[in-house]
Amino acid sequence: MRWAIAAAALLSMGCGPAGKAKYALEGSLTDVYDLGYDVAYLEGTDTDFTVRFARAQGEGENTILKVNVTLLTGEQLKPNLTWDLAEVLPNGHQRAVLARNVLNEQPPMFPDVLRGKLTMHQVPTERGQFGGGEFNVTFVTGIMPADGRTVFSTSFQAKIP
Repeated sequence: MRWAIAAAALLSMGCGPAGKAKYALEGSLTDVYDLGYDVAYLEGTDTDFTVRFARAQGEGENTILKVNVTLLTGEQLKPNLTWDLAEVLPNGHQRAVLARNVLNEQPPMFPDVLRGKLTMHQVPTERGQFGGGEFNVTFVTGIMPADGRTVFSTSFQAKIP
């Protein structure tokens, strides 16, 4: 069964890279990347869900940060369930993978998550309904630009598109 949910705040008209983003992620990762966003989407399947923070770019949009969470058999996204993003699953991979895709920017290879949590306090179930959540991530230390840095949101709004 396929489901799609979009998490987000209302898209600010004319808010692109040249303008100020309506919202911003926080943490030391902001020293490396602009983490301003206009809308966050939550999409998923039976095997995973993704929170994707996006910002308008002309007629398209950039993915400022994407947090993909793997679901094991029988697991579901439910309100107030907290996911340990650093958890190592039976297949040897971490529960979460982070990514970024911005026009004219080399997509970074984010390091493993040292520690992190994601909670959706309200999970919308129908188009037009709002929900919300929070997340935090600390990356392992190394030599890449994001290594050892943090990124978080103490409150983002969710809406099914």
